[in-house]
Amino acid sequence: MKKPFALLFVLLVASLACNAALGGKSIPEPSPVGVNPTSTPFDSPSPTSANKVEESPTEAPAAEPATDATLEHHWAARSFSDPETGADPDMADGEPDVTNCADPFLPTWAPPASPEPVILTLNYTTPLVPSQVNIFHLGNPAEILRVEVLNSLSGLGKLIFDSEKDKVSVSGKCPATLSLPVKADFEVDTIIITVAASENPPQIDAVELVGKLRGFIVLPVFWRVPLSGTPVGLAVGQDSLVYVITDPDGYANYANPARDELFAYDVEGNQLKKFSIPNGANLTDVATDPFGNLVVVDQTYGWFIVLSSEGQQLTAGGEGLAGQVAVSPQDGNVYLLNGYSIRVYTSDTGKILREMPLDDLHSYRGLAFDPQGRLFMLRDYDWDLHLIQLDPLTGEELDAIPLRTSEVIDNVASDLAIDANGNIYVLFIANTGAIAVHKLDPQGNLLSRFGKLDYDSDIPPEGAFFEPRAIAVSPDGRFIFIADGYDEKSHLTAFLLEPEE
Repeated sequence: MKKPFALLFVLLVASLACNAALGGKSIPEPSPVGVNPTSTPFDSPSPTSANKVEESPTEAPAAEPATDATLEHHWAARSFSDPETGADPDMADGEPDVTNCADPFLPTWAPPASPEPVILTLNYTTPLVPSQVNIFHLGNPAEILRVEVLNSLSGLGKLIFDSEKDKVSVSGKCPATLSLPVKADFEVDTIIITVAASENPPQIDAVELVGKLRGFIVLPVFWRVPLSGTPVGLAVGQDSLVYVITDPDGYANYANPARDELFAYDVEGNQLKKFSIPNGANLTDVATDPFGNLVVVDQTYGWFIVLSSEGQQLTAGGEGLAGQVAVSPQDGNVYLLNGYSIRVYTSDTGKILREMPLDDLHSYRGLAFDPQGRLFMLRDYDWDLHLIQLDPLTGEELDAIPLRTSEVIDNVASDLAIDANGNIYVLFIANTGAIAVHKLDPQGNLLSRFGKLDYDSDIPPEGAFFEPRAIAVSPDGRFIFIADGYDEKSHLTAFLLEPEE
């Protein structure tokens, strides 16, 4: 029978909301500690026709069901009928259910005799660039008047079958299949079927949407290594070393948290260093600066600390800080996303330069600079996702690019990164296409998507993710690093990219 529509990522959204912008950890009560750059808690690291339909009792439909391995095949997640007739439109959801047309009670959308046409609208959770629509039905297909495809977000649609103009063949099986080819260059997440006013309208068992995921590519996984705990922050230095913060407690043991960990890996996936972290430290993010240093945010002490690549503390600053950090490539200043403001500090003295307030009607996540010093963030990352550009001097919003692709399911993003060419990588924890990474050009146009989201596996296979938390790009643009998972199910993955010409 048909399953009720459900959003598989509800728990993930709740998890992300509980962890918003602070690395997902509670604040222990620290002892008062002053900022003293010469005394460091961080030790050194250890190493169609309705009027004329041709019946074909023994032949297959004129448009063969698609078998291309690169094509996606999706079924409706929820459906509506207009006017409401008493027939349950949800019976058209999911895969075909009818196995015996002689059964007295068939699991189909079966509108009663009607004096006016009836419209069945079907929604799909994953938008596709369509190539075919397959309608599994019983009864007279001549009563199907029109079939349209639609993008629910943009409103862009196309009529793919008109009984007054088109002529198609259908199979003589029961249920029969009406296969309609589609030529469209936009994504579709809605199919609209109009059925004629009739004493004996057709019954619809299921409707299949066939097409391709726009921009989806399969990138080779260079390596994947397990992490010691839930990933919190991720950064890549100018020397291509990868720095990862992990929380051994993950979602548990907030009352007595274990010491966070900071590791360094090379581009081959070898763990090179484990930095010594003070007791009670609650790290929320890590970044690198143009001088080869690390910048770490510690929520417990409410400061940021600048470390050399060897782990020696160079300076520290701030008060009551937490959240995410980025470093300007132009002047090396440290930018802290701290609730509803961005605080800017010098990296050499730890002195605050300015605080830029943000609109508290929105939520924010991610903080990244491009090579030209343009500052980007994710706004309303968990309900009305936009990529925004801010003036790094005033915090004024200069541009906003919507990243939603459908009205059916919200997109939820967790992080972003920018490569040396200014391309922007947005990391998703959930979206309509179930694809983890969207690569955009510097103007925000989609270039490609990769890394499938897999919520069904206990531990997803290499190249797939179920709770991606942080993303970083190597300076030469050859590697994309993603930290994913929680507790003992955490991994660090490296994708290998072909260098741009």
